[in-house]
Amino acid sequence: MASSTAQIAKVLNDSDYNAADPATAKMFLQALPHIFGGERHDFQVRLATMLRDALKQAREKQTGKQASATTSIDEMNATLEKFQQEKNDAAAEAANAKSIVEEKAATLAEKKQSTATATQRHEETVQGNALVAKEHAEIEQAKGEIDALITGYLSMLVNGSWDTDEARDDFVKPVMDYLEEMGCDKVLLAALPKAFGRHPDKRGEFSKLSVDEAVKHLNEKAASIASRLEASKVKFEEAKAEDLGAWAIADVARDAEKAAENAKNLAEETSKQATVSDKVALSNVDDMQMKIEGAKAELATIETKLGDIDEAVGAMDKLETEVVEEATKENNDVVVASPAAKRMKLAECETTSAMQEEIVAAVGGQ
Repeated sequence: MASSTAQIAKVLNDSDYNAADPATAKMFLQALPHIFGGERHDFQVRLATMLRDALKQAREKQTGKQASATTSIDEMNATLEKFQQEKNDAAAEAANAKSIVEEKAATLAEKKQSTATATQRHEETVQGNALVAKEHAEIEQAKGEIDALITGYLSMLVNGSWDTDEARDDFVKPVMDYLEEMGCDKVLLAALPKAFGRHPDKRGEFSKLSVDEAVKHLNEKAASIASRLEASKVKFEEAKAEDLGAWAIADVARDAEKAAENAKNLAEETSKQATVSDKVALSNVDDMQMKIEGAKAELATIETKLGDIDEAVGAMDKLETEVVEEATKENNDVVVASPAAKRMKLAECETTSAMQEEIVAAVGGQ
């Protein structure tokens, strides 16, 4: 009997049952030793019925919690499956984003190399064509100088268009300096100052020949420079085109490098976001797994309590069976017992009944 009542007491002491109605639980615990003792009176039967109903209600409560927990676990498992798929997708996306970053980084390295090569080629082209530009500029300068000399100073001297002797001498000097630089005949150089110093109508034949010879030399020089300038223009334009082409190639390479750098930066940002999403997805999976483990532990506790309740009901069945068997045996014994024994048995039953009535009244008042 002790083990059976202990099983029932275990359920009554359970925190779920006790917290719901602590006063009733306390009364049942107090009445438990007396419900199944002695003869079966109305009070005992009523208490046993009330206790059985209480155990039934406790079981219904735990069964409801069991169903709710099972449904919750099923829903969480479905959510976990969804989270795991999202985790797989996020991991694949993160891996793909990482590979794209590596691809963009390789492309950027290639573009940097292309830019360096194109820039170096442009610099070398500019340096190589600098001499062409310098020579062209020198020839242009020489052409300008001789044109200015012929149309200016020489023309004045040939035509005698000077106002004063001082002005005439100013015209003669640059012409003579230029002819000397050209390396003209010394006889001609010696005769020219005197020839230039006279007006055209006062020049003798020798002076005229000298002036004509100087004009011829300067015109030939001008023609030679003009011819060189034309040839130089072709080379100069080609050099400029080459410089421009090398610059354009380098500029395109720089633009391509910048675009590759922007693409790499964008890929890195996308990869960072994908990594964050992957971590969030993993966290969701971990959190849901922990929730499921907690729910399963709670379900196991509920099932344990259901088992305890079922065992308590079984214990009641056993106790009631034992009481019936004991009552039958005692009735048989009383038939052959002495009058004194019968009186003692009756007094004992009256005392137990009085205690049970007090307990029932207390429980009923709750």
